[in-house]
Amino acid sequence: MTITLQDMEVIMGVPVDGLPVVGCTSPTVNWRYVCGTLLGHRPPERELGRNKNTGVMEGPRVKAKWLEDRFSNPLSIDAPKELVQKYAWFYIVEMLGGTLFMDNSRERISIRYLQFFDPISNGKKYSWGSAALSWLYRYLYKASEKTAK
Repeated sequence: MTITLQDMEVIMGVPVDGLPVVGCTSPTVNWRYVCGTLLGHRPPERELGRNKNTGVMEGPRVKAKWLEDRFSNPLSIDAPKELVQKYAWFYIVEMLGGTLFMDNSRERISIRYLQFFDPISNGKKYSWGSAALSWLYRYLYKASEKTAK
């Protein structure tokens, strides 16, 4: 028995038709800028002399706790449209980075998926089910390696 693309569509409720989810992999992308522009919160620079995992941001991955703290206050009824959109982007990042495309760090979520939601209506154009299924297969393969923990 295996998980299929139809399972992703029926069980997870994500679309399997649409454009492939192929993102920017360039090391020159300024993910702090992307985070600051779309979410309204720019992660601080890494402190010099600190361990690798102490920085808030590592590549396109942000500490989930830091990001959640920025969006912990509920929106007011008369919140401006721009703020509502930032909260929507945060929710999308939480769902995609924390559920469909979760990795083994348990403390970081990727903001790389924001590039598919600018503008926010673009997200429905992509095949999120096939991307999530390939992600799942990749991590199942990694988990089956002899050195996996």
